[in-house]
Amino acid sequence: MSAVKPGSDDDRSPWARDDWSSNAEVPQLEALTSPERGAAAPGPPASVDRPSRTQVLLAGAVGIGLLVVGAVAMLRSGDTVGDPDTTIETSVDAAQPSTTSPTRLPPPPTRLPPPPTEVMASTGAPRVSAAPAVVGEVPTWSESTIAVTSPLDGITAPTEVVTLTDDLVLQRIDLPSGRVRSLDLAEWGTDLRIAVSDDSIAVYDNRYVAIIRDDEAIRLFEVPDGVLFVEAWPGTDSLVVTSTGSQTGAADRSVMSTDDGSLRPVAPEVSDALLFGAGNFLSNGDLLVNGPGGIYAIGSDQQPRRIDDGDLLAVGRNHYAVETCDESLQCSTFVVEATTGVRTAAVLDDLSGVGAVDPSTRIAPDGRSIVGTDSTRDTGYRQIIDTATGSRTDIDRLAALYYPDPWAADGSGVFTESAGVLRFQVRDKAETVTLDGVGAVRSFAVRPG
Repeated sequence: MSAVKPGSDDDRSPWARDDWSSNAEVPQLEALTSPERGAAAPGPPASVDRPSRTQVLLAGAVGIGLLVVGAVAMLRSGDTVGDPDTTIETSVDAAQPSTTSPTRLPPPPTRLPPPPTEVMASTGAPRVSAAPAVVGEVPTWSESTIAVTSPLDGITAPTEVVTLTDDLVLQRIDLPSGRVRSLDLAEWGTDLRIAVSDDSIAVYDNRYVAIIRDDEAIRLFEVPDGVLFVEAWPGTDSLVVTSTGSQTGAADRSVMSTDDGSLRPVAPEVSDALLFGAGNFLSNGDLLVNGPGGIYAIGSDQQPRRIDDGDLLAVGRNHYAVETCDESLQCSTFVVEATTGVRTAAVLDDLSGVGAVDPSTRIAPDGRSIVGTDSTRDTGYRQIIDTATGSRTDIDRLAALYYPDPWAADGSGVFTESAGVLRFQVRDKAETVTLDGVGAVRSFAVRPG
């Protein structure tokens, strides 16, 4: 197995280019149907009088793709379907590049068939194995700066805001310096979204996930059951991918390696802890969830362990909030530092641990404040809650189907987006500033710089 090299004429991946570094014409991938309306299904390739090498490969892919579907169906119906150790590796097998690259690729079909894969014989459960496709060379980011004014220039811990604009430009905005690194993704399609981990940025549509890292070639992986949501699993080199499910149509979740694209089923406890594909993760990778008898942490091994006997109210990068009650039903609320277990009394009267905990209810990195829901306004609007006093400050809407952590790394405020405008809400006073010069933002995420 070998990766598709930049500059080769292997065009089996819809995002692969025959010459990433030149101005050669690139086949356009037609926008896929929004995942909220269902994952797109591949269709037959277009026909011409004289099939080209590309069309022959695509035609062969359809037949082999049927074998893959059969193998996946066997996996779903077999005894191993609930086994979290079962691994399904999905990516793109590479072909040997020709000695010359075409100057113009034939027009792509309306719906591209799945890339060819190889069904590997095994004494255990069947698996689909292929090498990752290289979609480009090491990304070359264009550099610029934006004007940073107060209070953004007062952020004391380096913070990076990753945005995807309406023009499909991926931006990494460093604060408080104002440095901006940009990558144009307009040729990748129109229905793109992002998920951000500690060292990777995942760009995805409803079928494919591309991994972008510094100093590494961009790679593309296919998810056969389609993609609804992608969220990073902090502290690991993994993503949590929510798919449509090929047979039942119900949401199905897997853990994807950002290194090789392999997919591993999640344990039921993990799936139950995710709302709209988002979870209450600590920065160390523990997924926190309420359960019988207390609060449980689920690590990357997907094994739950009880860490507290109270009810979970909220989670942040470094803390979680809990309510505990004694034998006489006298209850108290605390903010707990995850690494040390230190408990600080908090005023969290309007937070409830009954049922699932909203992943958008995020605790600031310093534990002093919580972004919580605002029951007095429309869905999506939030308030900043002071954990010491219980006082609340109204902030803007967090307009996203799943909610990334919006806090600056020093806890001085939160980033919000409304109607494409990216803003920063100061924590300690009712002050909001707009980040100018970053374009209209369709999605964003915040991580320590």
